[in-house]
Amino acid sequence: MTTTMKREAAAVADPTSWSSPDENLWVASNLGEFAGMVEFRDGHFVAGDRTGKELGAFSSIPAARSAVDVSISTSGSRVVELTPRIIRPAGIARALRARTGGDAA
Repeated sequence: MTTTMKREAAAVADPTSWSSPDENLWVASNLGEFAGMVEFRDGHFVAGDRTGKELGAFSSIPAARSAVDVSISTSGSRVVELTPRIIRPAGIARALRARTGGDAA
């Protein structure tokens, strides 16, 4: 079973928070999940999205953060895979326990 949750742009914007765990690294999180990052490399601020895809090299932190923010807002929907639990009828579970000598519930 797959449940798809879509974000609506007209609704209240999801808050993005930024942290800097290292001197030349800024990490974005959105709804408690990794949403992208900016890293200072070779004289540029390189932005990356939540999948690790580079969004480009920018001359300033605000420009690089803006690219990450755009990638967050245009990422579409998130897909959450839910694995349904298999529930055995009581008669089958009892028969399996008796056959294997274990707990098959």
